Amino acid sequence: MAPRNLRHAADRLARASGLSAHEDRRLIRAAYAGILGRDPGDAEVAHWQAQLAEGMTWERFITLMRTAPEFAGGQLKAIAALDGAVEVSLLGGAPVGGMRLRFRAAASDSVVLPSLLDNNGWWEHHVTRALMAIVRPGDVVVDGGANAGYMTVVGGALAGPTGAVIGFEPAADPRAWCEANLALNGIDHGSVLSLGLWDEPATLQIRVVDGATTAAHLVTDPSLPLGDNEVAVDDVPCTSLDALADEGRLDADRLRLVKLVVQGSEPRALRGMRDIAARNPPYVICHVNQRCLAQLGHTCADIATEFDSLGYRMTVLPKERQQQWFAHLPGAAEFPELGLRTVDDLPALVANLPAADDPIEILAIPA
Repeated sequence: MAPRNLRHAADRLARASGLSAHEDRRLIRAAYAGILGRDPGDAEVAHWQAQLAEGMTWERFITLMRTAPEFAGGQLKAIAALDGAVEVSLLGGAPVGGMRLRFRAAASDSVVLPSLLDNNGWWEHHVTRALMAIVRPGDVVVDGGANAGYMTVVGGALAGPTGAVIGFEPAADPRAWCEANLALNGIDHGSVLSLGLWDEPATLQIRVVDGATTAAHLVTDPSLPLGDNEVAVDDVPCTSLDALADEGRLDADRLRLVKLVVQGSEPRALRGMRDIAARNPPYVICHVNQRCLAQLGHTCADIATEFDSLGYRMTVLPKERQQQWFAHLPGAAEFPELGLRTVDDLPALVANLPAADDPIEILAIPA
């Protein structure tokens, strides 16, 4: 690799000074994954953290990685990956649907990539485990709010070549990553649509955070001020799941799971699948984020109303740190490995959360 490109890779990793020890650890793990194709041991991480703390430059660190005997000269592409992307093995390298999954993300990704590096290739453990419990070979999976495609890839692997996964991602940058990750894993039965999910076909504005692969959200009032680092994208096409099924682009008869993390549009997306729910209701994983809902004039009560009108029972799908919050709720019979708890009053549950800004996931069960 040319020294100029090596310096550029080092500069991208180091950027400004003042990295915390936690960030150092992430970057060390990213370098090991990219260059040596493995995770470092705790002693290795501690060694390099100490070297960096004593003044070793990131350029020197990368040079040492590249010239290590373990590198063996056969992974120059990994150094190139550090110039803009990092590739990691998902789920600790365990096969999913007979496939060992990989995932690429921008080196600047501050949401998904850090979790993957810190958690042995897992992101959103509770949702990932729900996909594993619910999706079967031959099923159809909808990933509403696909971002860079982690859940799209996992869902596609679980559904297998006789099934299908359809991602919805109206923002261009994360959609490109999602498409690339499906291709990386050979998931030919997957697609990513450049559409927002809504209750009917429409054209709306979305707000995206420049350089981010998450947090794009629809707005109904374009005059609202932009948030920090947000960019407005006009004339974004949106649709409903019912409309997509009517057009023959979604096999509603085999639809097993709908995952909705659509930054406050969840009530609208649920309203847009009434015909599907009446015929063959799928399981629904629905993100509940009070701040995002409020941006579109919604509350969690709107989500509860939609699920009630669709004939669903609500359960809460807890993160590990949230399990004690919901221990007082009655357990649900379905999928005991997920620790589901029955929810009768979603607004009251959300109002009494110990951490009001911590979103929750609802797993809605067809009645």
